[in-house]
Amino acid sequence: MINEVLLFAILLMLEAGGEPWRGKVAVADCVVTRQRRSEKSFTAVMLARKQFSCFNNMRKARKLIKEVEAGKHKNDQAWVACLTLARLAHQPQYRVKTHCTHYFNPQLVWPAWEKSMVLVAVVGNHRFYEENTKW
Repeated sequence: MINEVLLFAILLMLEAGGEPWRGKVAVADCVVTRQRRSEKSFTAVMLARKQFSCFNNMRKARKLIKEVEAGKHKNDQAWVACLTLARLAHQPQYRVKTHCTHYFNPQLVWPAWEKSMVLVAVVGNHRFYEENTKW
């Protein structure tokens, strides 16, 4: 069984590994915001059905887990950044910087839910949204 921080780092790597630090932080903030609002575990939030595309098909995640366990990424700057951020964001005292609940890469998909949300940031290849609570 993979621990929660490692699973969080896997999500960050697969969703935002090629993004700048601020982009990785915004993705982490989305996970943390969802976790805090739901009061579920990070694992439950991250693995919820159809919530994070990197876990829709676990093939890439399983491959990365095996590589990490074999030590293949210990000197990879993107992996080290994702693991560091996962450790920070997993802490109860972590302060969310980008208040968002959803994000997507418009080069890959443009989801229907986007119309009912408020755009809060564009970082790298991702657009970050907050649920519109005024409706």
